[in-house]
Amino acid sequence: MFFNKKVPIIYQAESAECGLACLAMIAQFWGKEYDLPTLRKKYPITLQGASLNNLIQVADSLELTTRALKVELGSLTEISLPAIIHWEFNHFVVLSKVNSSYVIIHDPGVGQRKISINEFSKSFTGIVLELKPTVNFEKEKKVSRIGLMEFFSQVRGLTVPLIQLMVFSLLLQFVAITIPFFSQIAIDDVVPSNDLELLRVLAFGFGMLYCLNPFVSWLRSRLIIYISSQFSSQLTLNLVRHLFSLPLQYFEKRGIGDLLTRFDASERLRDLLTHGFITTVVDVAFAAVTIGMMLYYSTSLGAVVLIVTFLVLMVRLFFISSLQRLVNECLHKKGLEQSELIESLRGIASMKFSQREFERESIWNNRFTAYINTSAQLEATQKNYEVIHGLITSIGMVTLIYLGIIEVIDMKNTFTLGAFFAFAAYRDLFFERLSSFLGVLVEFSMARVHLERLAEILTEEPETKASEIFYMDEKDFSIQLHQIGYSYGNDEKQLFSNVDLHVEYGDRIIIYGTSGTGKSTLLKVLSGVYPATEGKVSINGRDVSYSGLRYLRSHMASVLQNDYLFKGSVVDNITFFDRSPNLELAIECAKIACVHDEIMNMPMAYESIVSEMGTSLSQGQQQRVLLARALYQRKPILILDEGTAHLDEVNEKNILENLKGLGITIIMTAHKSELCSYGTKSYLLTQDNGLMDLECKF
Repeated sequence: MFFNKKVPIIYQAESAECGLACLAMIAQFWGKEYDLPTLRKKYPITLQGASLNNLIQVADSLELTTRALKVELGSLTEISLPAIIHWEFNHFVVLSKVNSSYVIIHDPGVGQRKISINEFSKSFTGIVLELKPTVNFEKEKKVSRIGLMEFFSQVRGLTVPLIQLMVFSLLLQFVAITIPFFSQIAIDDVVPSNDLELLRVLAFGFGMLYCLNPFVSWLRSRLIIYISSQFSSQLTLNLVRHLFSLPLQYFEKRGIGDLLTRFDASERLRDLLTHGFITTVVDVAFAAVTIGMMLYYSTSLGAVVLIVTFLVLMVRLFFISSLQRLVNECLHKKGLEQSELIESLRGIASMKFSQREFERESIWNNRFTAYINTSAQLEATQKNYEVIHGLITSIGMVTLIYLGIIEVIDMKNTFTLGAFFAFAAYRDLFFERLSSFLGVLVEFSMARVHLERLAEILTEEPETKASEIFYMDEKDFSIQLHQIGYSYGNDEKQLFSNVDLHVEYGDRIIIYGTSGTGKSTLLKVLSGVYPATEGKVSINGRDVSYSGLRYLRSHMASVLQNDYLFKGSVVDNITFFDRSPNLELAIECAKIACVHDEIMNMPMAYESIVSEMGTSLSQGQQQRVLLARALYQRKPILILDEGTAHLDEVNEKNILENLKGLGITIIMTAHKSELCSYGTKSYLLTQDNGLMDLECKF
C-alpha cells in the first residue's frame, strides 16, 4: 500500500480506562469506529481498572480474536501489530511499531511516544495481547460526537449580529480593493501629465472612502465583543448546567484539571465563530475577487499566483494531521499537569507534615515537563510549516516581479507600470488573505479536537428526571429498598446484595459495619446518587425512576464523608449561600450541632471567614458546621455517613441526643457498635445476606 494505515490515538478521560482506550484504538484501526464514550457506556470499567481477562471479553464482543502472550524483548518483531501491551505493571498501551532501535507506542494517558529499546525494556512487563478481526468482523461506526453547527446552535439570538458582522467585514474588504485603483490611476495618468487637478479629485474621493474605514472597523470590533460575550455566557452556562446534572460517578472517575481544560475548549470555539467563520467567508470571497483582478491584468502572472497557492495548500494539508495530534496531546497533558497540581495543593498539609514537598514537586514537574515538551513540538511543527510556506511565497514573489517587469517592457501599451503596481498590490492582498484563510483552516481542523473534548461532557447522560410528579405529606413519606445489590462493574463481585430495608417517618436507622463493607455506598444507593445494580429503590411503593432522583433528594439532607465547606462566611456555609438567609434558623441549627459557642468565640462570630475547603476550622468543627448545614435545609430525612466520626465523646453524645428530639427520620452509618443504641432500628451490613438485625438497648 502506498499509505500505511495509522493507529489512531485515543486518550482516556477516566483514571482507570486505559485498557478500554487501547481497545478503541485497535478497533478503529481495523474499521470498527467505536469511540470511547460509546464503549464506556457498553462496557463500564471500575475505578480499579480492567484486567487482561476483561479486555479479552470486551474484544470478543467487538469481534476481535485475541491471543495473550508472554514475550521476551528480542521477540517483539514477531508480534502481530498493533497489539496491547502491559506497561509498568499498572497500565495498558498500544504497541504500533517495532524495529531494532526504537518502538512507537500509543499511550492513552500521554499520547504517541517514540522511545528507545532500552527505555522500553524498563517499563514493558512482557505481557502482550494480540488482536485481529474474526471472520464475522464487520466495519461499522458508532460515535458520540457533536457537529460544529450543532454546537453553535445552542447559542440563541446571534443571527442578526453575525450578518451585521459579515456586512462590516465586506465593507472593510471593499475599501482595501480600491487602493490599487488609486495607485494605478496616479502612476499612469497623473504622473505622466502632471495633472494636479485629477490628483486632488482622486485624493478627495479616495480619502473620504478611507475615512470610513476606522468607523466601520470600530463598529465591527464592538460587534465581535458583543457576540463573544453572548457566546461565552450562553454556552458556558449550558455547559456548566449540563455538567452539574451528571451523576456523581462521572466526577469520581475524572481529574478536575482535565475537566477545566475541556472548558477551555469552548473559548477556542467561540473565537472560531466570531473571527474564524466570518473571516473564512470574507477571505474566500475577497480572494476570488483579487485573483479575478490579477487574471484580468495578466493571465500568465495570475497563473503563477495560482501555482504558488496550490503548493502552499498542499504543504498546509501535509502538516494538519501532525498539528491535530500535537494539539490534542498538549490539551491532554495540560489537564494531567493541572490535576497533579490541584491534588498537591489539596494535600498540602499532609505533604508538609510528611516532608514530601520534593517528591510531590518531582511528580508535578514530570507532568509539566511532558506538557512543555509537547508544546515545544507543536511550536516547532508550526515553525517548520512557516519556513516552507515562506520559502514558497518568497520564490513566488521573485518570480512574479521578474515576469511582471518583462511584461511591462514587452507590453508597454497593455500592461503599464501602473497596472504592474496594481497587480502587485492585489498579489499582496491575496497572499495576506490566503495566509489568514490557511490559519483559519487549521483552526477548523483543530475544532474537531475541541469538539471531541467537549463531547466527552455534552454526550454524557444526565441523572434521570421524574416521569411522574406527585406530592404527599412529609409524615407519609417512606423509602423501601428491595433486594438491593451493588457492584462497581459488570464483572466485579457484589459489594453487598439482598438488602431489604423499610424506612418510615421518624425512624432512626443505624447501619453498622466494619470499614470496606459498603456502608457509604449503600447510603449513596438509597439516596439515588449511585444506581443499584440489582433490586429497586421505591418511594411509598413507587419506583424512584418514576418519582425522580430530585424528588427523592428534595426530602433528604446529608453529611457525607467527603463533604467540605466552601470559601465564605460561617453563616454562608450553614445556609449553603441562601439568597435570603434565616439567621435565627442558622443559629438554632448550630446549637443543635453543638458548634454555636465555638462560632461565637471566633473574631467575627457567624461572619467569620472560612478558608477554601474549611482548613481554618478543625475536623470536628467542620463536621459540626456541615451538620448544621444539613439541619438548616429542614428536610424530613437526615443521612449521616460516619457523621460523628471526628467528634469527642461529649459532643457526640450531646448531638445524638439533640437529633433524637427532632423527631425526623435519621439514617446513619457507624463503625462503633455502641452507637446503635441511639437507633430505633439497628442493622449489620453483610456482603451476601443484606442487613441483619442487631439487638441493642435504647
